[in-house]
Amino acid sequence: MPSLAKRQKQPAQLSSEQSSGRLLSSVTTGELMEPTAAADRARTRPVTLVVPIFDHWDSLERCIQALIAHVDTSIHSVMLVNDCGPDADALERLVLEAIDGLPNYSYYRNDTNHGFVGTCNRAVLELDRTGNDVLLLNSDAELTSGALDELIGVLYSAEHHGIVCPRSDQASIATIPYYLRAGSTPNGDRSAEVFAEISPLLPRYYLAPVSIGFCYLVRRSLIDNHGLFDSIFGLGYNEENDFCMRVNALGYSALIANHAFVRHLGSVSFTPAVKVELNERNFRILLDRYPFYMDAVYSFLNYGYCAADVFADILTTPSSEQRSILIDIHHLSLVLDGHTRYALSFLRSLAAMTLPPNINVVVAAQPDAIEFFGLDRYGLTVARYGQLSEVFDVGIALAPVNHVDQLFHLNRFAARWVVRNFNAIDSRAWAAAPYDPLGSLAVECAQRHADRVVAMSNVGLGSTLRAPIEEGADRSDAPLAPEVAQVIEASGYLVIAGNSHSPKQVSMALRELEPLGIPIVVFGPPSGVVTSRSTVVVSSDLLADRQLQRIIANASLVVFPSEPEGFGTTIADALCFGVPVVALETSAAREAADALNSAIAMQFFSRFGDLAAIVTAALEDEELHRAAQTIQENVQELGAVNKRLIEVAIGLTDEPIDIDALSARFEEIRRVQQVAEANRVHANNLTNQLMSARLAVEAVLSSESYRAGSVVARFGGPVLRVVRRGRLT
Repeated sequence: MPSLAKRQKQPAQLSSEQSSGRLLSSVTTGELMEPTAAADRARTRPVTLVVPIFDHWDSLERCIQALIAHVDTSIHSVMLVNDCGPDADALERLVLEAIDGLPNYSYYRNDTNHGFVGTCNRAVLELDRTGNDVLLLNSDAELTSGALDELIGVLYSAEHHGIVCPRSDQASIATIPYYLRAGSTPNGDRSAEVFAEISPLLPRYYLAPVSIGFCYLVRRSLIDNHGLFDSIFGLGYNEENDFCMRVNALGYSALIANHAFVRHLGSVSFTPAVKVELNERNFRILLDRYPFYMDAVYSFLNYGYCAADVFADILTTPSSEQRSILIDIHHLSLVLDGHTRYALSFLRSLAAMTLPPNINVVVAAQPDAIEFFGLDRYGLTVARYGQLSEVFDVGIALAPVNHVDQLFHLNRFAARWVVRNFNAIDSRAWAAAPYDPLGSLAVECAQRHADRVVAMSNVGLGSTLRAPIEEGADRSDAPLAPEVAQVIEASGYLVIAGNSHSPKQVSMALRELEPLGIPIVVFGPPSGVVTSRSTVVVSSDLLADRQLQRIIANASLVVFPSEPEGFGTTIADALCFGVPVVALETSAAREAADALNSAIAMQFFSRFGDLAAIVTAALEDEELHRAAQTIQENVQELGAVNKRLIEVAIGLTDEPIDIDALSARFEEIRRVQQVAEANRVHANNLTNQLMSARLAVEAVLSSESYRAGSVVARFGGPVLRVVRRGRLT
């Protein structure tokens, strides 16, 4: 894969409002936030760096060495405060040796252990008399070159900026890369590499719900006017989040500086058990004070990062390393329709393939579909829809992306898409528009932004992968219903292939063929059609594959009356078993015949009024039946197409990513997602309000005072009317 720099275009010019740093906090166009002149001057503002000390000399030593290397003490000062941990005396000796003779370094020791919160408050509110802004730095954090200057510059790039933290290898929402490629593991060196390559593509900063407390630069004016940490948070955890929420209510923002990087070892002061206990206790306090806190964090996670940030782990990986592919089967309904059968067939083929060792594949499906179809049986990694946290080089949509939730899912998790297109009829149906007004938008966006579109036919979208559907699901060996089995044993029957949807035109075909008196198996169930003496209606959506295959394989003729589709897969299904086909004259049906070299085993009709005559002739045409038997062995199975599809996806992982196209796609679809989510929230709130009003009315109606008032009104009303009439007379 070529380096990212070779694929990067020049940043777009920013308006004066954008360059001020007020708008691009969560704008993801790849544009860079240039520092203002005021921000450049702010770099010389003095800062007191406060390092609370508890334990773990190895990480503290690295912290001090980084301070010595990267802090200009002719401007700034460093304060180290010993909080009397288990090795306080030894740490004191080592610290004093490390800073001996260094200008503007100071050391203090608490009389007793105050905890992180108490130590920070003492250092900032009592010990530091400089009036400087304050950088609270964990003793396991390591400054890097230029980080302090950049933090100061971001803090003073706007008046309302109150707190800022850098990016890091372990810093919650400030971690880079925050989203890892599927199959990858966190790594400090890797994080530094990603930052070096990706940070030029990021806006200078994000407005965030909180800045992360491991490296936490705060305006002194905020501290002077509003204090620092609330002592209720004791030994630590969530005190910095509380401070961010508190000053945000006053109009100040917390920020993440995307061009500053500070390493962080993380979690060396407390044992895991103590950490969990402290965090849980303090988090409850935080939520009691700010019930909206998690909504704010989720909003940032969903809409705060730009595309280059979300896919940083992919954009910066050399071509020799791991690749990941997401198989997205959002459409997998709990019926065995054509899309479902194809998806399951693909999974079966994929499980049988030997993939390159650097390819990691994950299948994402709805929880009920995972259980219903037993998707774990294929030996693939299966993830519940909505529980993914990784990112993928390529996402494959095995059916038309006709729902916005699937569109949002692909946009969020896949850097590139391969979209499987079946010419989604539903997206063109006006009857569906009131129930899913964004369905057609989902189809259009998915196809426009797809890196590859693989259709079953040129009619579908112009792709070249064509083959019959090989039935993939095999959930049941249950016998066929007695009336169906009886028809099959008698043989000589027709199959009208389709389902209950109107474009399949099953009812119209049945109306023309029923008078022939020939046994008919109807796939549906179409509206208004029931099993009769000569007609057996079966729900094709509920048939196991072996059942479906048995019905088709023993038929004398398959009738395919469907209007235009992406590809006539039913035609291929029939020809796989040597059964001739009578199909409605459509481009898809003709293309299927040509692609499968099956025209000699097919008849076509254009008018339903001619169907009975054509079917009668086809049943008696011995050459037609011999031709169907002859081409049976030449019909390609879907396994080859499935293999080709995964090869397309694997090949795409080695191609360079167009950063500008990725950013444009990511932003466009995310804006749609924000609007859709806002509408859902509004609708839910309205529903809740209506429910509350209903409950309130029911409470009133069932109350004793209301019942008493009703009795008075019912009996007292006529008396009052008589009294009033008497007064008038």
